[in-house]
Amino acid sequence: DEVYAARLDRAGEAMQMTTPGATEPVWAREGLFYRQGERMMLRTLEAGHLEEPQAMFEGHFERDPGSNLASYDVDPKGRFFIMLKSALQPRVLRVVKNWGSELF
Repeated sequence: DEVYAARLDRAGEAMQMTTPGATEPVWAREGLFYRQGERMMLRTLEAGHLEEPQAMFEGHFERDPGSNLASYDVDPKGRFFIMLKSALQPRVLRVVKNWGSELF
């Protein structure tokens, strides 16, 4: 997957924003955030010029396996990310039938 951007006032001109393997793009004030494998990447656009992609951090975080929609969000000021990380231990759900009879 790759991400392209185009100006609304110029039909037909698209700019490639990412390298192959980019998923879950999110625009923020700082630029374009996206995931590339386990890495969170940032690509800034300064005065119409694309800066080199920067790796922000790396780690295993949950993602939506059925879509390319972002399963994270970026703070409006770019200070932190909200991401889902699976629990180290599997969660257990216990269902107790007739629990009221055990009270008496």
